Amino acid sequence: MNKIKQILRGHFEGHGSKQLSKMTGVSRNTVKSYLRRFQETGMRFDEVNQLSEQALAELILGPPAPVLQSDRLEVLLPMLPGFVKELRGQAESDDAF
Repeated sequence: MNKIKQILRGHFEGHGSKQLSKMTGVSRNTVKSYLRRFQETGMRFDEVNQLSEQALAELILGPPAPVLQSDRLEVLLPMLPGFVKELRGQAESDDAF
């Protein structure tokens, strides 16, 4: 189950933020932040519980940041296999000493 959904369910079962943090492995400040963001939506738990994990994450965390691909990355990616080969060759020659 999604951590956000676990936190919300635990909150409505009466657990505090410290206990929810221990149960989910999420920091207490993050738990508080998720609960605050949930309250700002004005939705009820049963409404949120019907959302998919992705929709719930977007509701609480906001939309994902767009992935930007730079021109430099496009130039670098084809070069990586050659770098790996060269570094492996250096490592093998270093092992000979």
